[in-house]
Amino acid sequence: MRKKLDNSEVFISKAKNFAGMVGVVVDDQVIFVSVSEKPENLSHVEFSDQSRIFEWISKYRDPLYRHWNREFSDREVLEALSRP
Repeated sequence: MRKKLDNSEVFISKAKNFAGMVGVVVDDQVIFVSVSEKPENLSHVEFSDQSRIFEWISKYRDPLYRHWNREFSDREVLEALSRP
């Protein structure tokens, strides 16, 4: 069984290798996913609809990345994410 501290250490070491992340809440658990063309599950916990979430993150990676870098406000990223 992994401890949360172990998961945090893994997350911190991987955090240096991508340009942002989002947290996906699945069954009251937060799963961290990288914001990139090919998103990665940084928490290494499988969850249902993972491929659909990855497609969505890939599609909206630019506004998510810009929000991560504080180039977009919360309102701006929400507006960008509401566009088809």
